[in-house]
Amino acid sequence: MRLSLVIVILLLILPGLTGCYKATVGQYARITKNVSKKSPEPPARIIIDVAVTDGFPELLETTTDKVYSQYQEWKGIRYMRGGMSKQGIDCSGLTCIIYLEKFGIILPRTAREQAGEGVQIKRSELASGDLVFFKTGKRSYHVGIYIEDGKFLHVSTSSGVMISTLNEKYWKGHYWQSRRI
Repeated sequence: MRLSLVIVILLLILPGLTGCYKATVGQYARITKNVSKKSPEPPARIIIDVAVTDGFPELLETTTDKVYSQYQEWKGIRYMRGGMSKQGIDCSGLTCIIYLEKFGIILPRTAREQAGEGVQIKRSELASGDLVFFKTGKRSYHVGIYIEDGKFLHVSTSSGVMISTLNEKYWKGHYWQSRRI
């Protein structure tokens, strides 16, 4: 009863959010707000994780917070083709690690394979955590993780792990597609 009351109060505090799953102490409740758009594309989502500890809700990291925290952890790590460690990492290695560590999702190893995962979305529908893909050569691809306000996290060959914007001339000219996993 007490847990149900806490969840109801939480729903009043966060108006408009739906899809709350009942959780017991020590478990998680996931509250999802679907923002419907009149298009065949899947709706954008806002996800807030709530841990219920000792009968009281505790807000956990949002998707945006998770991506920024990974940026702080990996910032400046140099690019290394095929790398998947702090000794060096490539773009698809970074997305693999972040999706596994922060979202519990296993992605294929290469950017080209990742481009076949989830559902394709319009650039205008990007939400935090979506993958953004670029064609950087005849048969080469680049992937990053969208954060917010046109910014995405990726690994640059010259600067290592960094945040760039989709409106930069280079990225705007090489943009290929976005996918929601």
